[in-house]
Amino acid sequence: MKRYSIYEGKYPREIVLLKSFPCEFKGCAFCDSAHEHTKNEGEIVKVAAEEFSKITGVYRRLEVLNSASFFDFPVQVWHMLKDVVEGRGIEELMVEANWNYRKRFKEITSFFNCKIRIKVGIETFDHKIRKEVLKKDIEFSGPKEVIKYTDSIKLLIGMKGQTQKSIRHDISIALSYFDYISVNLVTKNRKTSSKHDKDLIEWFKEEYKDLQIVPGVEVIQQNIDVGVGRQSLFQ
Repeated sequence: MKRYSIYEGKYPREIVLLKSFPCEFKGCAFCDSAHEHTKNEGEIVKVAAEEFSKITGVYRRLEVLNSASFFDFPVQVWHMLKDVVEGRGIEELMVEANWNYRKRFKEITSFFNCKIRIKVGIETFDHKIRKEVLKKDIEFSGPKEVIKYTDSIKLLIGMKGQTQKSIRHDISIALSYFDYISVNLVTKNRKTSSKHDKDLIEWFKEEYKDLQIVPGVEVIQQNIDVGVGRQSLFQ
């Protein structure tokens, strides 16, 4: 498992992929990352220490990934990361958190002495698709509610049940409201192999081939494109 990378895409940054406690919100149809969860706090801390030691601060921007939410790290990892941020001169920290933690987001922004970008997996603004196709149990009234808590979201594209119309709608809303958008194309894994819509993904790539050059947008075609993870897990 590769857990550290230097990503030189639109937002150059160092990235670490860590272990964490199990996700509190299980059941998403596209997530096949339970292997990265553990109840062994010592193991979580050990992995974090190993990966944090590799950070140099080369781009002054750091992204910390896990297969759950940032709130699923033990408090010791928060303190270890704070030392890294301050010691390596990190000016921007990117983390991910489930929408259901939104009322706790300020705990992150007040804990770290740098710019914080909290990426939230909204996946789609179509409530029916999010519930019935993606099986993601989150509730919000629309982008005006989301923007109150974060300016950074993730969209997911490529599951059977999604439509060209819904994707156009999602992209339009995202570009209108948010400063940062991560558009993630569904990668085949053990849970998505039968639900992966190759034709829809190919349509998206052609229809939105210029999206990658739009300020504030990153298009991630494969989970491992950012340099962390293990290829075999996504085949």
